[in-house]
Amino acid sequence: MNLSRLFPVSLLAASVWHRLALAAVAAVLLWLAVGWALESA
Repeated sequence: MNLSRLFPVSLLAASVWHRLALAAVAAVLLWLAVGWALESA
């Protein structure tokens, strides 16, 4: 098992998961902001 070849792959996967998590948080915040704006309007 070659770890030096596997390491960049796991690093890339972590980066992808990090971006997905950030996108999910941003989507939830945006949804809450829109819902709050519609309720207060």
